[in-house]
Amino acid sequence: MIFQLFYEIASWILFLIFLPKAIYQAIVEKKYRTSFLKRFGYQFPKIERKNKGPIFWVHAVSVGESQAISSVVKRIKDEIKDAVIIISSVSETGHATAKRVMPYADYHVYLPFDFSLSVRYVLKRVQPDVVILSETDFWFNFLNRAKKLGAVIMVASGKISDNSCKQFKRFSFFSKRLFSLVDFFCLQSERDYERFSDLGVAKSKMRVSGNIKSDVQYPTLLDAEKIELRQKLRLQKDDLVLVVGSSHAPEEELILEELSYLLKEHQNFKVVIVPRHPERFSQVEEIIQKTGLPHTTLSKCSEKPDINPKVVLVDAMGTLVKCYQLADMAIVAGSFTDKVGGHNILEPAFFGVPTICGPHMFSQKQLLEIATSHNAVVQVDREKLPQVIKELIENAKKRKEIGERGLSMVGALRGASERTFQALHDLTPQFFSN
Repeated sequence: MIFQLFYEIASWILFLIFLPKAIYQAIVEKKYRTSFLKRFGYQFPKIERKNKGPIFWVHAVSVGESQAISSVVKRIKDEIKDAVIIISSVSETGHATAKRVMPYADYHVYLPFDFSLSVRYVLKRVQPDVVILSETDFWFNFLNRAKKLGAVIMVASGKISDNSCKQFKRFSFFSKRLFSLVDFFCLQSERDYERFSDLGVAKSKMRVSGNIKSDVQYPTLLDAEKIELRQKLRLQKDDLVLVVGSSHAPEEELILEELSYLLKEHQNFKVVIVPRHPERFSQVEEIIQKTGLPHTTLSKCSEKPDINPKVVLVDAMGTLVKCYQLADMAIVAGSFTDKVGGHNILEPAFFGVPTICGPHMFSQKQLLEIATSHNAVVQVDREKLPQVIKELIENAKKRKEIGERGLSMVGALRGASERTFQALHDLTPQFFSN
């Protein structure tokens, strides 16, 4: 009781500290406008069972986790006809992605803020039988209340960084209570297994299943669809295209600054920028305008049919994977800023696109280690980025070799989703008996 009271007070203090920034971002950057009230339980639907079937609550915090967990969720849907599936997200982009990649889910919701009143209200309307967390995002009140209502809790593709492990060790009185609520951990790597073991998680509750992101089957464009998309983006047949995916501030500015002379020197070299967050589209457009380079945006391409842009801004959601299929090379962003820690380098590799990332990949350490061991990614500091891009522009053989190693890596990583689903089946056999 004392612990929960302490946790509640600490949660409210952190929330109030964060609130001014959230208000500013809502007004200036138009963030949280859809999700904020809903994370208090506002308009949360009343969940109805199907013929007394189980309710699965799957939490995928943002974009990458939503895409990764989709294959496991689809398998649950196919195997248990009366299952009700709820997908929760935290970010609005993650919520939109979850709707797009998992349209077969019964409900798409926002995870409530981890306050007792919000969590109690929401879980009273759901009463899930199984809670699945994709990768990370552990919330004590939510898990504790779900456990009291009888839910089986499992982590899929779990991971924990060195820094997080150290922090949890410092507050072991909290971490032991938190992780004791989880019934089973499917982990990405042996290193994650060791870290969770150091935090007191019983080895009988863990299994190394791999990273389920490696099993994502991205929709592949037909040749006619690629031609149509190239036309929409005003890309010529012989253009060499660099796609900058999931960029954050100030990456667009620094990447264009470093590559400006290459864009002027090589007539057929083009850059397509796909920002991570839609609320930044207008800001990124202003950054591109300041370069003085010929440019356009996806939404305005039809207004200027004769333009031959050097830089194209993709100001639409759900298009990054399509753009990777037009790329001759790709930069997976979020890695040239120390505030993000990188994004999923498997996405362009899935299509055999030579992949580049920056020095800050601390959120994707395991993926980076795997890609580096396959020599399937080029990690580079900002200052050396022009040199690397120039070499790839001028050396088609090298582009092909890196791309082929990426394809080989993706193939070698397959199977994590099947192992994760099997662990779920073993953990909850009562729901798969039919």
